[in-house]
Amino acid sequence: MKKRDGILYQWGPVIFVAILTVIVFAGNLFGKLRTWADMCDTEISFLNGRELSIDNGDSYGIMTMGPWYNLPAGKYRLKWIIDCDEVNEVHLITQNQARIVPDTFKVNPDQSDSDIYFELLDAAAHLEIKVDFKAGTRINVLDFRMYSPKYRDNQLTFALIMALLAFLWRRHCTGKKIEPGIVLIAGAVIYASVPSLRDNFSLIYDTSFHVGRLWNLADGLASGQFPVRCAGYTYNGYGAITSIFYPDAYLYPAAVLLLLGFSTNYVMQLIFISLNIVSAVTMYACAKRLFKQESWMPVLSSILYVLAIYRITDIYVRCALGEAIAMAFYPVFISGVFEVFFGDKKNWPILVLGSSALFYSHVVTTFMSVLFLFCMGVLYFWKLIKERRIGYLLLAGFVTIVICLAQVVPMLHYNAMGIGAENIRGLTAHNSLAPAQLFLWGEGDMPVDPADWTLSGQPIEPGMVLNIGIVLLVYAIAVGCKKEGVVKAGLQEKWSALDENERRALRMAFIGAVGAFATTTMFPWQQIGLVTLKFTDYIQFAWRFMIFPAAFFSLAGAFGYLKAFENKERATLMVFIIAVIMVLPTIGKQTRFDDVVKYGEITTPHLMYMEYNIPNTDLKQTTDRTLRLDNGITVSEYEKKGNQIDCSIVADQAGKIQFPLFGFDGYVAKLNGQRLETSLGENNRLAVHLPSGASGTLTVRYHEPFLWRILECISLVALIWTCGMLKKEKRREVL
Repeated sequence: MKKRDGILYQWGPVIFVAILTVIVFAGNLFGKLRTWADMCDTEISFLNGRELSIDNGDSYGIMTMGPWYNLPAGKYRLKWIIDCDEVNEVHLITQNQARIVPDTFKVNPDQSDSDIYFELLDAAAHLEIKVDFKAGTRINVLDFRMYSPKYRDNQLTFALIMALLAFLWRRHCTGKKIEPGIVLIAGAVIYASVPSLRDNFSLIYDTSFHVGRLWNLADGLASGQFPVRCAGYTYNGYGAITSIFYPDAYLYPAAVLLLLGFSTNYVMQLIFISLNIVSAVTMYACAKRLFKQESWMPVLSSILYVLAIYRITDIYVRCALGEAIAMAFYPVFISGVFEVFFGDKKNWPILVLGSSALFYSHVVTTFMSVLFLFCMGVLYFWKLIKERRIGYLLLAGFVTIVICLAQVVPMLHYNAMGIGAENIRGLTAHNSLAPAQLFLWGEGDMPVDPADWTLSGQPIEPGMVLNIGIVLLVYAIAVGCKKEGVVKAGLQEKWSALDENERRALRMAFIGAVGAFATTTMFPWQQIGLVTLKFTDYIQFAWRFMIFPAAFFSLAGAFGYLKAFENKERATLMVFIIAVIMVLPTIGKQTRFDDVVKYGEITTPHLMYMEYNIPNTDLKQTTDRTLRLDNGITVSEYEKKGNQIDCSIVADQAGKIQFPLFGFDGYVAKLNGQRLETSLGENNRLAVHLPSGASGTLTVRYHEPFLWRILECISLVALIWTCGMLKKEKRREVL
C-alpha cells in the first residue's frame, strides 16, 4: 500500500482542519469589529468649534451634535482625547430612547485620554455623543473614536473555507472527480453573489422591513418562543406579529447567527449567497427530473436560473427577501406540477413539498401559484379525469393545507381581529411594465410608457439570454419538423411528431410567455380587478409574475440552446459566458447605491409605516418607551427584554399599567403567579389591570394557544409523512 493511500494521508488534513476550526471558534480568534475613527472630522458636528474658552467669550453648554448612528444592541468601546481644566461630561442619547448603560461619563482634567465602555440594551436609532462644557475656563475636543462589538464573521468564513478544502481533499482521496458542469454552476453562483462580497449592503426598498423581520425573529427565539409568533424588536421594542403573516421558516438559522454574535451585514449577505446556491441546486434537480435524456440540461438550466435578471433584482436591487426565498424553491414546485399533470402522478409528494415551501416563503407568491394551478386544472381538466390524475392533485392540495395549518390558523386568528394585509394592497393595474422592458438586458427600466407607473430604474425583466433561448427552442423545433416532413401537417400531427422533452419545453415556454404578458400594461388588470372586487390588488405589482418567465424560460431556454447546437458541452460553455456578461450591468451598476447599511450598523429599529398591526395605531408614538401608570401605582426593578417584562409593583388603589408593547392577543400578565386582566390602552398599548392593594412580582409573557401547538404537531407529522411517501416512490422507481 502506498503512503498516499494510507489513513493518515486521507484523513490527516481533514482532522487537522477540524481541530483548527474548533480552536478558532473556542478561542474567539479572528474577531471582526468596526472602528469609527476620526469622528471629529467626519461624523460629529461642532456647534461653536472644537475648542471653547470662557476668556474668549464662549459660553457653557452642549458643544456637539451627532454622529447619528443606527446600532444593534451590544457592548461598545468609546475613546476620546479632550483637554479641559475642570470636570465636564459626555452624554450618550438616542432618538428612540434606547437604554444605554452608562449614558453619562466624566471628563477629568487630569486624564484627557479616556477609554470607556458602554452597553446598548436596545437597538439605537441615531445615537448621538454630546460633549457638555459645564465647568472650567476652557475645553478642547481633540479626538473621538468608537469601536463596535467584536463580531464572529471571520470565524464562520474561515470554517466554511476549511470545510470546502476538506471536502475537495476527500474527493481527491476517493478518486471522485468534480464534473465540469458543476464548476460552471459554481462560477454562476459566484458571479450572482458578487454584490455580497462586501462589508455593507444596500438600504433599498424593502431592506428595513426584512432586517426588522430578522431581528424580531431573533428576539422571539431569545425569549424562548419556538416557533416565534410575537416578538419585541420591531417598532422600537413595541413588538410585532410579522411572523404570523410573513412566514419566517427559512430565516431561523440566520436569526440564530445574530444571537451567536454575527453582524447583521454578514448574516444578510449569507442569506443572499445561500439563495443563489439553493436556486442553483433546486433548478438542477428540477431539470434532471423533467428532462432525463438531456445530460447537460440540468447544468445549463441551473446557470440560466441563477443568472436570471429578475431573480438577481429580487435579491440585490429590491431586497424582496420573501419573494427571493420563494424563487429559490420554485423549481421544486415546477417539478411537482409537471409530475402530477404530465409525468408520474404517484410523485405527487413533490408538488406538496414545492407548494408548502412556497407558502412558508411568501404568501403572495403562493397565491399567484394557486392561480396558475387553477388555470392548469381548467386547461387540462379532461386529461386529469381521463388519466385519473385529479385524485392525486386533490390529495396533494389537501396534504399541503395540512402542512400549512400551523401558519394558516394563527393568520386567520389575527385576521378575524382586524389585523392583516389590507393596508398593503396595491394597484396591480398601475404597476405593470411597458412591453419594451421584456427585451432589455439588465440596465434598468424604460420609463417612456405613460401607463408604466412602476419603480423607476429597476431591471425587472427575464433577461435577453433567456429570451434568445426561447427563440432558439422554436427555431430548433421548426427545423426538426421540416426534417420530419410534417411542416404542412396539422397542428395535432406536428404536436404528436414531437418527443416528450420537446413538448415539455414548449409547454414551459408558453407558461413563461403568459407570465411575461401578465406583467405588462397590455394585460387587462383593471378589468380583472373590477371582476374580482379588487382582490387581485393583494398581488400589488403585476411584475411579480416575472417569476414565471424567469423560472420556466430557464428550463425551456436551456433546452432550446442544447437543441440548436450539436456539441452540448460547448453550447453550455458559450451560454455561461453570455449569461455572465449580460448579468454584469445588474450586479454592478444596479446594485451601486449611495445609501447603504454600513458594517457594524443596522437599519433604523423604528419603522414608520404600518404593516400587520392593530388598526388605528400611531407608530410615531412608539418613540416613547416609558411606562404609563394610573394614580396610586408604583413600579420598581423594571426590566424589559424584548417583549418579556418583569417588575415589582405596589397598587394602593385599583388601576392599570400601560407598557411599551402593542397589546396583541396572546399576552399573559401574572402577579405572583395569578393571572391578571389585560386590555388595549392608549395607542393600543398593552394595559394590565391591578386590583387595589396588589403588590409583588409582575410578569408579562406572550403565550400561543394550546391549539396552535397541536396544529404544529399535525403539520410536522404531515410533512414527515410526505417525505416518507416520496422516499417510498423513489425506491419503487429504482426497483
